[in-house]
Amino acid sequence: MIKTIPVHEKNWYARLDKFLRKGMDEIKLTAIYSLIRKGEVKVNTKRVKKPDYLLQIGDIVEVYLPDREDGKVRITRDLSDKRKLIPRSINLPRIYEDEAIIVLDKPSGLAIHPGEGVHQKTTIIEGLLFEAKEKGYEPYLVHRLDKDTSGLLVIAKSIDAARVLGESFRNRNTEKRYFALVGGTVSREETIDDPLDGKEACTQLAPLSVYKREDRSLTLLDVEIFTGRKHQIRRHLSLREHPVLGDTVYGNPEFNRWARGNGLKRLFLQSHDLLFPHPITGEAVRFSLPLNNELQAFVQACQTIEPPTL
Repeated sequence: MIKTIPVHEKNWYARLDKFLRKGMDEIKLTAIYSLIRKGEVKVNTKRVKKPDYLLQIGDIVEVYLPDREDGKVRITRDLSDKRKLIPRSINLPRIYEDEAIIVLDKPSGLAIHPGEGVHQKTTIIEGLLFEAKEKGYEPYLVHRLDKDTSGLLVIAKSIDAARVLGESFRNRNTEKRYFALVGGTVSREETIDDPLDGKEACTQLAPLSVYKREDRSLTLLDVEIFTGRKHQIRRHLSLREHPVLGDTVYGNPEFNRWARGNGLKRLFLQSHDLLFPHPITGEAVRFSLPLNNELQAFVQACQTIEPPTL
């Protein structure tokens, strides 16, 4: 069976693998990569074997799928537990908006879109879809924040703006900085470049304040990432034995229990500084946030030690 998918403004995504993931959500991700590697995908009648092949609007993508599943290889996945997007009204704190972009202060605990483990709660993209119909724009995600991370998130309001912003983020023509409170003392700046999942990953740490609370040492970090690997900050800090407080996946369970008992009910990770070229003017725009009130309250209850030596 051949599945033909024209590339147009509504479904365009630059990379071939991401385009297929978006347009063929019934196909397992591993099967998509296997089909590409085996030459079962054509773009404008030519076989393409590179997942990162860049598509253009107007391209025709053809995918050659097995006519049946013989029990040895199953390429489809069960979508019965995946809910559809449902536009709903929610409060989305904005810090900026113009004709091309929206910059949100994303709350912790609010997912960007439905996915694994996200079934009932309204997501950011659903909130944007609800208001976009009335206001006459179409929201596009150009980068992501984990559900439990709060802070700056930029949304494109058109496919053209999404294309430009997407290229800026892919080409690393951006700056992304985070606040993170970690266990232990970090006294100096450090660059972590341990690969993640076999791919380049680079994280730079700068200590802002060192605290003591009861018998615990804590460090508030300014973290800049130069790549965008999954859970990059949390994984890199965990590898250095400085887990982010409240991290239930890569963190220290005993440290997290202590933090919860002292009032920290969330992950202590906030996107606080974001710079990128504006999709219309091309000029660099920067947005910044102070430390979130909830996070600020936690560190204010700590005793500040001498500032670290930078």
